[in-house]
Amino acid sequence: MKRWTWLAVAAVAFLLALAAPGQAGAEETAGALRFTIEKKELVVGEKTPVQVQAPDGYGQIRKVPLSEADVVIEKPYLLQKLPDGTMKALAVGETDVTASWGEEKLTLRVSISADYYIGGGVQLKGVMYLPIKAFFAELGAQVTYLDASKTFQVKLGNDSIQLQKGSATAVVNGAKTAMAGPVQTYGDAAVFPASLLRSAIGANLEWNSDYQYMTVWQGKADLAISTPQTEQIVKKEKLGTLTKLIGKSYWVNNFDSKYRFKKVAIYDIRPDDDGGFTVVFKLASTGELLHTAFTSAEAIRSNLASSDQFLTADPRKTYKWSNAVWDKIASGKISIGMTKEQVKMSWGSPSHTSSAYAGSISVETWRYGSYTSNWLQYVVFTNGKVSQIYS
Repeated sequence: MKRWTWLAVAAVAFLLALAAPGQAGAEETAGALRFTIEKKELVVGEKTPVQVQAPDGYGQIRKVPLSEADVVIEKPYLLQKLPDGTMKALAVGETDVTASWGEEKLTLRVSISADYYIGGGVQLKGVMYLPIKAFFAELGAQVTYLDASKTFQVKLGNDSIQLQKGSATAVVNGAKTAMAGPVQTYGDAAVFPASLLRSAIGANLEWNSDYQYMTVWQGKADLAISTPQTEQIVKKEKLGTLTKLIGKSYWVNNFDSKYRFKKVAIYDIRPDDDGGFTVVFKLASTGELLHTAFTSAEAIRSNLASSDQFLTADPRKTYKWSNAVWDKIASGKISIGMTKEQVKMSWGSPSHTSSAYAGSISVETWRYGSYTSNWLQYVVFTNGKVSQIYS
């Protein structure tokens, strides 16, 4: 199962630093037998065409349907034959695939990696731990937990691994193996020392200190496991200077009429996989969290900087207007006698203005909306106060 979908691999390619799966096909021949796997370096969930050619009863070479061919997958929990003549990658690892015709045999090796990474890894006292169930499930293993003995039984093909909570000794294929630390619980998952994998399944381990994650290699197949620090590092890089906004307070203006003039604080900013962000506002009066999506960092900055959308101070304290005026403004209404500041607070900035002067009289007209819109309103100010409203 894929995890942390909000951090797509394409958006954090630098995090994985994984070798791209090979595109070149693999073909072997032995006598009259030909065996081809179009792509032998796959990612989980990917399919690749397979072709077997062998002599027919008349001495001609023919294509043998995969469903009829004598093709054996060494580790069927990693790779599956499909009726459409392809094989599908099921889990992370390497497996040999052998085609036979009479006494002739041809073997190709297929490597399957994950193009995502799983969470649940953690550094405890200098030892990297991996989540038992989540990790081995990615390898296609069967994991059973025996509550009575607090033991996890892992079945990976012909190999078996037993991991007991609180014990620093694993049992691998019946033999006791010392680990770098005990099996223990972190969060809501049981974890085990990653170094066990070197002896248990012959894996190579690669630690990325910059982003605090580990890659487990089996031949050319790999799986990356992140830690809580990975998420924080990647999030910080994605946010950049947006991190300075977290904790700042604003008063909602026209951004959301439901919460107009309510005080909010930026509780969190969460990046998504497409370059956008979700800003989590916390309502000061109730503690309610309000989630708002933005397409870019610039969209966040421009909205927060616009007094039409947000205010940086409590407007009721800034402007000592009567409750009657504030009630109208909060409802998005204007009336004769209002000032320019009051109209702007209620309706926002006009789309166009014009003005005229005659002696001590000034007349200014504000237009809201546009000629192409369904809403067009004019507000006329005489000496700074609303004298006429028309459409």
